[in-house]
Amino acid sequence: MSGFPGENRDWTQAPANHPGQQTNQQQYQQQQQQAPSNDGAPNSDRSSMAPHTKRQLAGAAVAGGVAGLLVAGPALAVVAAGGAALAVTSKSKTGDVARAGGDAVAATGDRLKKIDQKHHIVEKTGKGLTKGLKWVERRMTPRNSGNNNTQQQQQFGNSHNNAGSAPSY
Repeated sequence: MSGFPGENRDWTQAPANHPGQQTNQQQYQQQQQQAPSNDGAPNSDRSSMAPHTKRQLAGAAVAGGVAGLLVAGPALAVVAAGGAALAVTSKSKTGDVARAGGDAVAATGDRLKKIDQKHHIVEKTGKGLTKGLKWVERRMTPRNSGNNNTQQQQQFGNSHNNAGSAPSY
């Protein structure tokens, strides 16, 4: 033993609560047992759905969608996002992992929002893309090279102004 606090602790078990203190899971289960169902009777076993937040659900869906997009494209991205969101609702180790992943992705999103508010990254990126696209547009637009190009444009314009007549070559 090297003397680090909690070194011999089993980290897979929930932390010990003070007497009279309930965990979120215990509070949820108690609320579900007391809540009436659609027919008015209390629910002792409502469903197999675990308690989750919209934040966890959205974070897991984003993570699943991005992973699916990277692996196999947009079709699998939609399926993976739905599967990850469904996994969040299950009472299993998979659900626990999906909820933790959803929290992590949501926290990352919050952090990115703060960074963007500070540094205006989205705004700067948009301006840079606009500038770059305008540069490409200028390079792709044909330049007028003297009278020859102007004469061709006038001839083309005149030939289309004469309704029903064929252009002269």
